[in-house]
Amino acid sequence: MISVVSLLTPWYVLRAGDLNGLGKSGVAALGILSLLVVVLAIAAGWSGTARAHPLLPSLSAGVLALIVLVKFVSPPAAASALSTPATGDAIQAQFTNAMASTLSTALGMHYAHAWGIWLAAIGAAAALTGTIAVVLEDADR
Repeated sequence: MISVVSLLTPWYVLRAGDLNGLGKSGVAALGILSLLVVVLAIAAGWSGTARAHPLLPSLSAGVLALIVLVKFVSPPAAASALSTPATGDAIQAQFTNAMASTLSTALGMHYAHAWGIWLAAIGAAAALTGTIAVVLEDADR
């Protein structure tokens, strides 16, 4: 459940040199994948999923940990903070994205990890460790 709560906290913070800027929450960083994180966290932590299949909680926790790991090693591009939503004009959207990318590169802007992604990683690791411990305990019986 820690991973679910972390979705509301900042996962990334925009940095340019020594300056910190806008934060990006887990929901904003993941988009529609945040719903998958919620489902996986519930499946990993709820004892009812083990009744459906004994390995389902471990698989859910593993996929949850994989999603957090992927987002940890590949933060969003800093140009996404400067880009404006597409207006339907393809040429204008390409120009806006190119300018945002050039500006963010020139300023040395990047998204750095904030405390929320660490919280998500702790929650995913705890879920994975707990479900593996239960599987090993059941195997000893």
